[in-house]
Amino acid sequence: MIKRVQEQIGEATGGLAQQSMMREFSAHFPEQVENYKIQYPIKDELIKIMPRLHHSEEFGAKPNLKKILVPAQQFESLITIWNFFNTFSEYLSVPKFKIEELEAALRWNGKDETKDENSNETLGLLQLIFIRSVKLMTKDLIDRHYKLENRSKAEGTVLTERFELRVFHFIRRQVDDNNLEYLWPELLRLQLRTHHFSPHGYSDPLDALLSECTPHTLNSLLPYDAKLTLLTHLIHALHHLETFKDHLVERVD
Repeated sequence: MIKRVQEQIGEATGGLAQQSMMREFSAHFPEQVENYKIQYPIKDELIKIMPRLHHSEEFGAKPNLKKILVPAQQFESLITIWNFFNTFSEYLSVPKFKIEELEAALRWNGKDETKDENSNETLGLLQLIFIRSVKLMTKDLIDRHYKLENRSKAEGTVLTERFELRVFHFIRRQVDDNNLEYLWPELLRLQLRTHHFSPHGYSDPLDALLSECTPHTLNSLLPYDAKLTLLTHLIHALHHLETFKDHLVERVD
């Protein structure tokens, strides 16, 4: 009971203070008030005079924007990658992230000095994107193989041993959710070499670099440009997934 009385007194006091500030504001800035209501928007300078009247304390401080200093061509790729993985974050099971976080993840070379300014989540962003994407690509490749196999049986023909099928057999023998986090760089490399995921191919130098990578050395072995290129190839590959096409149809519906 006492607590409720105290709350009522506080509310009444706050209301009186609000009325007093409103009268003062109306006296000084009558052009901003109509029917005892402030006509927003108003200039920031007027809000700063009486911040409590405008409840400005309810809003957080203006964020400190970080400059992203990259060449124009790299920035275009950066925007494309950031936009794709945020737009389809639900499909990829990847949390949304800021473009500054993507840029920091790309810039990180695996050394510890940048950990002071970036969280572990930011620095692990690329690995999360790669693992989630490789899982989706692996499932698509397996499903596609079974469809070809069933069609071959129905038609009484023999499947030709193509590179895609060798990749499939490698995946079926060695990959599950427990060891995917250790094998994904090689899986990604093999998948991007298939005609299904990369019909235009991707460069031999990038393939050679990726073949030397492990999940722990990717950030140090791949330069900034190579990471951008790899993510661009990844977006191209994801566009070819049947599940991605189904997801687009669902979004349209």
